[in-house]
Order: sequence, then structure tokens, then C-alpha cells
Amino acid sequence: MRSAGLAGSLAAIVALAGCAVGPAGGQEPETGAKRPQEPGRPAADEAAGRDDGRSVESLVAALYDVLSGPKGRARDWDRFKALFCDGAVLATVQRDREGKLRRVRLTPAGYVERSGAFVEREGMFEREVAHRRLEYGAVAVAWSTYELRLGSPDGPPKVRGINAIQCFREADGWRVQAVVWDAEPTAGPIPDRFLLREAAPPVRGGGR
Repeated sequence: MRSAGLAGSLAAIVALAGCAVGPAGGQEPETGAKRPQEPGRPAADEAAGRDDGRSVESLVAALYDVLSGPKGRARDWDRFKALFCDGAVLATVQRDREGKLRRVRLTPAGYVERSGAFVEREGMFEREVAHRRLEYGAVAVAWSTYELRLGSPDGPPKVRGINAIQCFREADGWRVQAVVWDAEPTAGPIPDRFLLREAAPPVRGGGR
């Protein structure tokens, strides 16, 4: 993903960490066209076997955990894909050369194709710093504030943002239906209300 607001070391990041997406393979067109069936999605019981879907918090923690790690560490992309419902999407915001904002979408498989090699080669650590959940019936939305670091889990974050993670409770556990995110370079400073934790701190992925 490329973003004019994230020049330099962040310009090539293509991750759930809130950097904007640029045109490439695996990107969803901004049209009303019907999406093809998601390729390469593992059986649902793969995520259930790891217990990633036992709660919304464990599902969010698994997203951060599978993406985070040092340079050269292979990510478990089968686990990543198993966290999502069929037809799930990832969407973010890109500022073009004229400064206009536009929404860009990817499928989970398109994300892996687009960003997997970069994440493994460069090393990336995405850490949740605040979490708010709204839930009704079989639907929940987690507002997950994150910090992103490259190469090392230590030091100041390269960027901060918010992942709005829409979850659906299937028969065998929670799955991600959509992840929509934005970051401070395009959205501005994160409001204080999104920097407060819920009374019961959620489970977090370590990423180390």
C-alpha cells in the first residue's frame, strides 16, 4: 500500500496497521460488481482448533499476533485467512496526489498476496493500545486503537490508527466480517475516547 502521508519507511506497508492501499493485485474494485468466492480460505475448524474465535477479544488478538513478528519470520497465513468469514473485506483510506481521500478494499487472500512478503522481510509489530467493543446478538464491532513499529517491537511507533473490526458469531465461534481502518497521517490525532481501555482489559497478541 502506498500513501502520500506515509513517505519513507512506511510508504510500502500493506497491513492492517492503517497505512493506505494503492492499486495492485487483489484489490477490490470500487464498483457494484459481485465479488468472486474467496480463494484459498482454510476450513473454519482451523481457527476454531486454535480457539481464536472463542471471543471477540481473542479474535482481535489473533489478528495482531499473526501479523506481528521480526524480520525473516514466516507468518501463518492459513491461520490469518481462517479468522475471516467467507466474503470478508479489508478496507482503508488513501490520499491521492491531489489530496483527495478514497476508499480501497482488499480480500484477505489479496492482502496476503500484496503484503505478505513485505511483512515477513521487513518485520512488523502491531500492538493494540486501547479496545472498545459494541455487541448485539451475533454481531460485534471492536474499535481497536493500535501502534505500529517496523523492524523492532521497541522504540516509538511509526504510526498510530484505529481498526474498526466487524465480527460475526458463527456456529463454531467468532469470525471477522470486515476490517476498516484509518491512521493519524490521514485522519488526524486519535481522540482521547479511543485511547481508553474497557474496564476488563482484552486479550492481546504479543507479536514477539
